[in-house]
Amino acid sequence: MDRVREIVIIDQDRTPVSADAIRRVAGDVKILRFPRSEAHFELLGHDHPAVLNQGLRRCSGDVISLWDSDAHPFSADWLPVCLELLSSHDAVLAEDRNHSKVSHPCFMVFKRSALSASVTFDDSMFDQSLPWWHRDTGRRVGTLLAAAGKSVAFLEPRRAFGGLWGDVYMNSVYHHGHGSFCHGDKRLQQQVRWQSIYFRRRVFAGRYDLRQAEILELRVRRAWRRRVSPLLARVSKVVTARQAEQY
Repeated sequence: MDRVREIVIIDQDRTPVSADAIRRVAGDVKILRFPRSEAHFELLGHDHPAVLNQGLRRCSGDVISLWDSDAHPFSADWLPVCLELLSSHDAVLAEDRNHSKVSHPCFMVFKRSALSASVTFDDSMFDQSLPWWHRDTGRRVGTLLAAAGKSVAFLEPRRAFGGLWGDVYMNSVYHHGHGSFCHGDKRLQQQVRWQSIYFRRRVFAGRYDLRQAEILELRVRRAWRRRVSPLLARVSKVVTARQAEQY
């Protein structure tokens, strides 16, 4: 990693203690914080594209590697593989799991020469006539690069945890998905699902698969939440309504 000139982290917690918390974990890194974009929050529940548009152009170096907050390398092989791809391409982009040749912002590597003002992470985002998958965060980055005459290498994902959660790229990069926020704005925290927390514990232990006992446990938990939890919620509403009638 002696080739890395700088590490830049965008602080979307935007709390009085968040920058210090980042430095305790990441050390001496460059931290960027941008004003909240309410227009993006209203549409998405977050403002990732707005801060990516600004943050990417505040980075130095001939090659820029972009990582989402819930993506990370689990092998050092990702760097030489990407550099090899960049010898014949201008950008290396993670591919959306459900749509071929559509970029996903969880992991991207660019030559600086490939970036221009026309490459944005919210292109067509507010165009209601387009399907959502086409205008979600960063989904048009590959299309914009191609339109500018740049060559793009797409990385095809494979499912982690036996196909139950997360994606793996190049056998060296893991993307968790569905947010990884635990603090800060409640609208960010709402992205975190119980399954995300379940699998995140395994990821923190350096695991990307499940044992047979864990698969059985997960099936039981999913069945409980799908069938029993809604029933309990309805019973609770009935009890509350009857208690209110007594008063």
